[in-house]
Formats: sequence, C-alpha cells, structure tokens
Amino acid sequence: MEDIEQVVRGCEKQRFEISGGRIRARYGHSHDRVSYPAAAPPAVLYHGTNTKAAPVILKEGIQPMSRQYVHLSEGLHFASMAGQRRGELQILAVDTVRAAGLGVVFYYAGGGVWLADRIPAECCSLFSGEGPAGRE
Repeated sequence: MEDIEQVVRGCEKQRFEISGGRIRARYGHSHDRVSYPAAAPPAVLYHGTNTKAAPVILKEGIQPMSRQYVHLSEGLHFASMAGQRRGELQILAVDTVRAAGLGVVFYYAGGGVWLADRIPAECCSLFSGEGPAGRE
C-alpha cells in the first residue's frame, strides 16, 4: 500500500487518486467513464497543444479525440506538459464563462485539472502570456 500511495503522491501530472481504498485514474484514462460532479471553473482555463493543432482547434474547437474528456488546467504548468508532447508548444486560453453560456458543463478532477466533453471554437484563443496565468 505504501508503494501505491507513493506513486499517487509522486505523479507530477496527478493522474491517480485513492478513493475508498482503491486506486483509480483521475482523468478518464480508465475503461469506464470516470465521472465527477459538475462544478464552476475559474473564468479562464488553459489547454496545451502544439502549433500544428492550434489552427484546427481555433476553427473547430477542442475535441476529446480518443479520450473521454477534454483536459484543461487552472495553470500553465500542466497545460505546458501536455502540449509539449507532440511538437512545439502552443497554449490556448479557454473562456469558461462564455463556454458555460453555450451549454458546456465543466467537471473538476482535482489537482488543478478540469474536464469537459468539448469546447466550442469561439471560446478558445491563443494565450500570449498576457493577463491572468492561473495557478502554477
């Protein structure tokens, strides 16, 4: 049990949690759809991607692709980790107030990570480094 607890605590991306004496994926990487109660996010969340995908996202919105949810973060750290995996990093800012007004439901997965089914293109913009950067 100590080893499992150490993995959960030491995972930089906080992918796991212990609930009811069992370990589970926090962000929907499991076979069954992970569910969380709907919650109100901060006014801006961030999504890390790459420079090739960013124009497509700005046109079509953020889709979950092969995942259960779109992953968003309160700060730039997790968004940067996610976006750097597949090329040159590009951070997108998501206007959650506008998204919620369009019917998007947000779920808090813990560790500064938020989930949604999809994000409409009109709620996304390139993050320039100006304005609120959220929590790191």
